[in-house]
Amino acid sequence: MHIESEQNVEAAQQLPIQRNRTIIVANQFISSLAESILYVAIMWYVYEVTSSALSSAFVVTLFILSDVFLGPFVGVFVDRLNPKTGMHIGYAIMTTIGVLLSLVYIFSIDYFLVFLYLAIIIHNVGGTVMGSSKNKLLPHIVGYNQVVRTNGFISSSGQVASLLGNTVSGYLFSIIGFIGVVLMHSGAYLVASLLLFLIVTSFGQKALEKNEEKQTKKASFSTELKEGFLALKKSKPLLKTVILFSVVNMTTLAGSLIVVLIKDHYNGSSAQYGLVNALSLLAGTLMGLMIGKITKFVKTNVLFISALFLAGIAYFGAGITTNFYIGAFFLMFFAASNVVVGVMYNSMLILFVEEKVRARVTTMYGAIMGIFIPPFTILGGLLADQVGIAPLFIGSGIWLILWSFFPMIDKDMKGLKRLDISENR
Repeated sequence: MHIESEQNVEAAQQLPIQRNRTIIVANQFISSLAESILYVAIMWYVYEVTSSALSSAFVVTLFILSDVFLGPFVGVFVDRLNPKTGMHIGYAIMTTIGVLLSLVYIFSIDYFLVFLYLAIIIHNVGGTVMGSSKNKLLPHIVGYNQVVRTNGFISSSGQVASLLGNTVSGYLFSIIGFIGVVLMHSGAYLVASLLLFLIVTSFGQKALEKNEEKQTKKASFSTELKEGFLALKKSKPLLKTVILFSVVNMTTLAGSLIVVLIKDHYNGSSAQYGLVNALSLLAGTLMGLMIGKITKFVKTNVLFISALFLAGIAYFGAGITTNFYIGAFFLMFFAASNVVVGVMYNSMLILFVEEKVRARVTTMYGAIMGIFIPPFTILGGLLADQVGIAPLFIGSGIWLILWSFFPMIDKDMKGLKRLDISENR
């Protein structure tokens, strides 16, 4: 676990925590908005050009596979930088990709689709650089004891931004076209990057430069990569958590097909699909706002057990019922449970891992967690065509319920205390 030094405590007490929290939440809101707008625009464009569901699925797979195979190497790079610099570099990569996409679209449309697939990978690398750098920066702008609460706010704002982006992207695509959307996305990332200059950290610029110089002088790339793996292996609770989540992520064979559940199983409309998204957003946002207070009173393993169990009940119930409104109620519970799990593991990565290897551990964590998502997403599509969507949700619900007992019986996860820095010194 991360040990908070007296120097860090003293520095944190001098931080303008509320101001920093507001800025970083706004920063992540803009980032999530830009990402969701671009994602929907890309999906629309690819399907419009190819008329192929397989091509659209390939886009989703590229997003995941770039995390799985490139993420750990990106983590080594990020750990050589100070976190603010890392976030600026991530934003610069994503902003540049938007501009390049526009130029290639204008001057070389014949090869645009190939470049688009390549751009998705590079853009996702930029997002990984930004995200893992943010995890390193967070304790230095709000203090370790405010990490969980701040992650909750970030999660809530991110959900609002994603829903807003998903809602307006289609309209923007029809009004200003693909070029307009990607340039707007680049502008949003530029604003998010500029916001970082307003943040006050717990260390000065000289300390940042000294840290960057120290990281650059480290051992070889492969040695640093190994250090990240050993750090993850050393933290038994984190290692067990990433194994648990990688197995739980097999349920994406159902989770990626909610639109099919609503349309075919509930005989719902696109408006009802929008209602489910809105209700899920509401549930997730409320949970994100409350999670900081909940973690002060509830042990971490109990939260994991509860969240996974409720998620399992939600999927099972959503598959059993044929009533849209009951199904929407279950999916709300799933969204709330998903936020609990997301905030908890993000906070554990910050509180339980030393800063010098945090980016490497974060990206390795993401790579291992996502390894089953692409094949099970494709498998879900194939099975849904053969047996229908309901059995997939019922089976996924049972799978989640079974694995919810793992934090109860595993000695390392059972020993997890509350995610409160004073408990984990």
